[in-house]
Amino acid sequence: MTVRTKTALITLTMAMLLLISCHTESPAGIDNVDPSVKILTVYTDADTIYDSASGGAYTDFSDTLLTEQLYIKAEIGDDQELYKVGIIAEDVLSGSEYKVTSSSAGTNGETVISTSFRDFPIVQDAPFQRFYLKLFVSDDSENTAVSQIKFGLNITKPYPMILLYEQLGLITEIEGGSVDFRNKNGELAFVQFMSKGCLSCVEEAREMKAVYADTLNYDLSKFSHSLLGNDTFTELEFRDFKLRQEKLPFDCFWDGDGSVKGFFEGLIGKNIENQVFAVLPNGKIEEYDYLSGSFHDWIDLMYDTAYSTK
Repeated sequence: MTVRTKTALITLTMAMLLLISCHTESPAGIDNVDPSVKILTVYTDADTIYDSASGGAYTDFSDTLLTEQLYIKAEIGDDQELYKVGIIAEDVLSGSEYKVTSSSAGTNGETVISTSFRDFPIVQDAPFQRFYLKLFVSDDSENTAVSQIKFGLNITKPYPMILLYEQLGLITEIEGGSVDFRNKNGELAFVQFMSKGCLSCVEEAREMKAVYADTLNYDLSKFSHSLLGNDTFTELEFRDFKLRQEKLPFDCFWDGDGSVKGFFEGLIGKNIENQVFAVLPNGKIEEYDYLSGSFHDWIDLMYDTAYSTK
């Protein structure tokens, strides 16, 4: 073997060892340290609900959040840059958790984050929903910590149709009229979101059309259906879908900018694609699950839940 060949082999071997070491050793600068968060004070503009300095004693569900703002002061820290701090609401009935609000965490030290009843999902029947609240904080490396304590609050329920008006105002129907969704408050209101080409959505719209025609079994003054087409339609295509293709008797809205969809996503705490919801007179939102039965049976169930008799 020549000297040149030996040199080439040594160079190749060293390069391979360097490559292996790059993939087996932890890269420098990786942050594996979780941040920390401790709740210091929970208060409204009128009252202090919890104060860790006084011993931290708190009786769950002894306080109710009405229309005022709720503030939580916390001590947060991390060895690197903090990214986000927010409030988690745990449904006391189901145990499901929802991130109701979050904001940039800023720097280490004390911070205050606020929320109101409008931020909470509508998941319970009662006028005042019960949630356990706790804080989370995360850093740029996605390390996350949750406060060790949580406290139970009664939260007044945000009625969806009133909040929709407060946020978006009158909504323009595809034929040009303006609809005030506050008029749907206190009644059974079905809300359907659909994309162009969704065959099951078309069938559901046709089923609701048949229900509208069945005035013997359904009182049209007690419920409504609103169909919203997203930006997979053009406005002209969605208008044609309602008036020429399907001749639908209920309000249809082209939600091209996704504003109504975004509003309902905020209410239920998850993304919406092609789904149907029922907003009950008590403000609770129910989602249709095709695995649980037919769409017509679900309509009947929602109608019977809202009203004792048809």
